[in-house]
Amino acid sequence: MKHIAITFRKVNEKDLMAISEIKSIVQESTYAISMPQKLLNKNYLVEKNRFLFLAEFKGTPIGYIHSKIENNTGRIVSIFILPEFQNKGIGKNLMSNSNERFMRNNINYVDLNVVNFNKNAINFYKKWGYKIRKGEYKKELSNGLIKIKMYCYLNKE
Repeated sequence: MKHIAITFRKVNEKDLMAISEIKSIVQESTYAISMPQKLLNKNYLVEKNRFLFLAEFKGTPIGYIHSKIENNTGRIVSIFILPEFQNKGIGKNLMSNSNERFMRNNINYVDLNVVNFNKNAINFYKKWGYKIRKGEYKKELSNGLIKIKMYCYLNKE
């Protein structure tokens, strides 16, 4: 596999449109439906309990992760990587970054929601130790997609 030089950094306000576009492209390619997009709230960039990191290739945004801490729980809000850059270790780097932030804030329990038929994402999360929480389904009313909840403990002691 050819090595590609990816850089990672915190998201800034100028990146919000690119993040929206990445999310839209990935959702359309994964779910074969168009979903209405809105810009990420720029206030998220200054909230102490939110972490937004961007992956870039040659200065162009190609993926991001949005995670937060709420009620002593870590939450992966979203992680999107353009299809042509998937399976190249970018998601691994973004997840590692978020997990490090969680651990620095003494967060051990992390959860997320994922569309039930997105097997690539589910398998990715399982590699990180996430398990499917049985019986907790949430239906997205706007598009009919069903999300399942997954969780993991960062400290496996």
